[in-house]
Amino acid sequence: MIRCCVLQGGIVLLLVALCTNVGYNTASKTLSVDIGGAKRLHALSSAMSACLLLPWVIFVVFTRQVAFRFCIVWPWQLVA
Repeated sequence: MIRCCVLQGGIVLLLVALCTNVGYNTASKTLSVDIGGAKRLHALSSAMSACLLLPWVIFVVFTRQVAFRFCIVWPWQLVA
């Protein structure tokens, strides 16, 4: 009985992900034409993602112990 419910939940989640992906692709194509190209859309999308994730990163860095801060900051040092 539980396996059936888990399977149905997985199928529903897969369908929601598929519909979201199709909607995102359609919206990004029309938006990239309005903005001026796919590269500009990607740059704006990356900048918005960074702005949205920055408060969470700051929260995690200042609420974790010292040993975990190194694990969070270390990958950013490789990029910089």
